[in-house]
Amino acid sequence: KSLEGESRKYMMATLVTYYIQQNELEKAQTLYDELKRSYPKDGQLLQMISEDLSDAPGKNNEGFEKQYPASQRGKQWPAHFSLSQNYPNPFNPTTTIRYQLPKAAHVIVGIYDLQGRLVETLVNGEREPGSYSVTWHAENQPSGVYFYRIHAGKFTATKKLLLLK
Repeated sequence: KSLEGESRKYMMATLVTYYIQQNELEKAQTLYDELKRSYPKDGQLLQMISEDLSDAPGKNNEGFEKQYPASQRGKQWPAHFSLSQNYPNPFNPTTTIRYQLPKAAHVIVGIYDLQGRLVETLVNGEREPGSYSVTWHAENQPSGVYFYRIHAGKFTATKKLLLLK
């Protein structure tokens, strides 16, 4: 049975991410090119994967935060605070969380279980305006629903993520 539509797109994107994580960049690029041809209007998904691919040779396997300052990419600062949905989601065992800051702020990004207990703090410190991403490595966590929350100045947002093993 062949996959179609959203299911096919999601599986292709997940496989590209898997290839990047396995450092099989040629396979990742080939599949990304097919994804781009098949779903040219899904700009946000394609941009996220493209950034993952472009970062791959020096990719950050330890879960340390990567910064994509707007000034270094010829863009203006983000217009507002935002927290994006993690990608991929569902995931196993790693996922990337992206956020944007329009001005400098003390930022805390944490992962919480369903009971609201802090599982891990991914970011806790001062950040300049710009776009950021951080990877959560959940190899030692059980499958299930988790939440991630950002506090940046007066901005707070929470989103749900799903770890499937």
